[in-house]
Amino acid sequence: MTIVKLDEKFCNMVDELCEIKGDEELQRGISWIDEQSRKRGISFYEMFFLVLQRHLVDEKAKEWVKSKQ
Repeated sequence: MTIVKLDEKFCNMVDELCEIKGDEELQRGISWIDEQSRKRGISFYEMFFLVLQRHLVDEKAKEWVKSKQ
């Protein structure tokens, strides 16, 4: 089941992030994304995209709320 059409540049960026050594928080996040993608039956890249998209939406919402105060 393909949720999004993946861009080669995006996949390369994800691959580069996965190769970073020494950042335990990043490695835990990558492991969590991998686990979630398996549970949902989607690719690792699709799950990474969904997490990134959700993060961006949350940040925009925080900015919007802050601008209304």
